[in-house]
Amino acid sequence: MKQVLFTVGGEEFGTDIFNVEGIERDKRIIRIPTAPAYIAGLIDLRGEAIPVFDLRVRFGFPKTQEGLLIISKMRGMKVAIAVDEVKEIVEAEEGEVIAAPNLVRTGETEYVSKVTNVKGHMFISLDFDGMLSDDEVKAVVDMVKNQNE
Repeated sequence: MKQVLFTVGGEEFGTDIFNVEGIERDKRIIRIPTAPAYIAGLIDLRGEAIPVFDLRVRFGFPKTQEGLLIISKMRGMKVAIAVDEVKEIVEAEEGEVIAAPNLVRTGETEYVSKVTNVKGHMFISLDFDGMLSDDEVKAVVDMVKNQNE
């Protein structure tokens, strides 16, 4: 299992490489005044308006202007995930990846899918589909639709 390892607020996280469509930098983010705080705005990605989901804000870390965007899907919707740094791709053996303990996975943390420990290096593997509630997904879809009209 290959994981893309990245940092947010000084903490390391990973996501399955199959969740990553690309990595972008230096994209102009168009702010949307009424958007939820964790939506930094929209970017134009090859003619498509893509919402930018700021993991720093979602996780309660200080917001910064620097960083990279991981292009991914969140519940079938293409999104740009704002992170501080993309570090590397790591390969984990089957025994190095375990399901997140039930105590960690609550309604608020559905995005915590697995815990990966590669040669003593432990990090949380994120499932971007669990980042937003159904109501939040609907609000983001409506926001993007309104911006495209």
